Amino acid sequence: MHPLLRVFSSYEDEPEGVVLRRNITNAEWARFRRYAHCVRDFRWETDMTIPSYVWILLAQRSNGLPLLPNLRILEARSMRPSDFARLLLLLPQTLCEVAISFSDIYIPPDPSDQAAIILEAIVPSFPHLKKLELVRYFPLAQQLLHPLLQCPKLESLTLPRDVPLDLSFLRGLAQMGTLKSLSVAVDLGHSPDELDLSFLQAFRELEELCLAGHDLDLSTMIAAMKPTALRHFGITFNDALASEAIGQALRIIHTHLPLTITKYEIAAVDLRGPDPRMSDILEPALLLTKLTHLSCDLGELVVHLSDYDLTRMARTWSDMRCLKLVSDEPQRRQHFGLAYRPTFRALLEFAQCCPDLHTLYLPCLDVSNLPMMYDIPVLDHPLHNVSFVNLYGTVTSAFAILLDRIFPHFEELDIFASGDTDNLSRLRDSAAQTGRNVYANVCLTFSQRCICIIGSPVLSSWPSPPPSSAAALLVPEWSAGLYPNTSMNLAGDLCCPSTMVRAFCAPYDD
Repeated sequence: MHPLLRVFSSYEDEPEGVVLRRNITNAEWARFRRYAHCVRDFRWETDMTIPSYVWILLAQRSNGLPLLPNLRILEARSMRPSDFARLLLLLPQTLCEVAISFSDIYIPPDPSDQAAIILEAIVPSFPHLKKLELVRYFPLAQQLLHPLLQCPKLESLTLPRDVPLDLSFLRGLAQMGTLKSLSVAVDLGHSPDELDLSFLQAFRELEELCLAGHDLDLSTMIAAMKPTALRHFGITFNDALASEAIGQALRIIHTHLPLTITKYEIAAVDLRGPDPRMSDILEPALLLTKLTHLSCDLGELVVHLSDYDLTRMARTWSDMRCLKLVSDEPQRRQHFGLAYRPTFRALLEFAQCCPDLHTLYLPCLDVSNLPMMYDIPVLDHPLHNVSFVNLYGTVTSAFAILLDRIFPHFEELDIFASGDTDNLSRLRDSAAQTGRNVYANVCLTFSQRCICIIGSPVLSSWPSPPPSSAAALLVPEWSAGLYPNTSMNLAGDLCCPSTMVRAFCAPYDD
């Protein structure tokens, strides 16, 4: 609100809060209304600096009219219960999208009662509501959700995962006939196989569907829905589940999914049992050849991941843009003679097979046996974010150079590690030694230790003394003109033979 309040000439932002030194004049109010009419999208942030008397002045001047008459989208993800009365001053009846939740700091004493009051105010006040998102810290018992069934134009509904819906409420949603996107938790009861779920076919035309619940409930519900138009599908297993059961549940679910899905999310809260292979879990998803986004979060379950698994993914999902695989890391490196840690060869497969990939998150990478530099082609791949939970092996400058050959545009390298900080420091130095401006942010996140950020490194920022071996690898590359957009500062101490300096400077005498 501060930008709008600044149109009042008496506005002052003091340490104790906003101050209006005098009443609002007619000219100032006209100017405020003119700017307020331009606001279409508003993000509410709990602001203790705007005192109550300012809101009272605004309410008096507005004469019951909304302060933001053309607002279409409201996002208030961390509000206090007392904020909602102020929000109502802003909102017109033409509001179309609302995302709302309580702040985890200001959860009210009776959160369910407060949430019910807010919901009862939202539904009749905004008849044109098309999208409603009630997310974390918005506790609301299912019996208090029934006003939602009175939204005649609601197309997208997201409810908290800790409020599972039963059959009666799902039946009410199915009768609305307007939903295109649904994200809810479900609880069908003890014997879902014996239930009449034919009404769920009303959800066949959903374009986005995210479900959470027990594995039997989820597979039964998808089988009854038989969706045909899904673009985005997400599934979260809420109960304790044996690791071998998740693959079986996903195989059943995939027999009823269309091949039109482009965004796919899998999550499991509590998986137990023997360590599976990632390919066993994602095998059914390989049928979805149009995937552009995949997220698989298996929590603390140890899942084996190999070059073979990632190679199949890269060659199957050639349109992939964002791939995130999250799991715990196996302690043993080999099982039945197979390496269960991906190597640099897997990264090369993604670089060659997925030309649109921009984000890659893997549990680990083995850098102990890197290929020769000149065996790796120089590519112009757009990937800009790479993340690993752990790197294994001795990290040398060769790794940073190889990474730069296939992903020359990457801007952020995240490593969430709890182990060898010396190993990570070597990677940090290696990233600096490449001297590329594209390394705008190289973030090495040491578990519960520190965050080290390197920005736009050049050779003058090398550690002292910089190793000549890195220069020996780098200078031929720049001499050949392979990095035309890179600037290097040779001032200071550079530990490399003078012939290399001359060889580097020769093509760039101008």
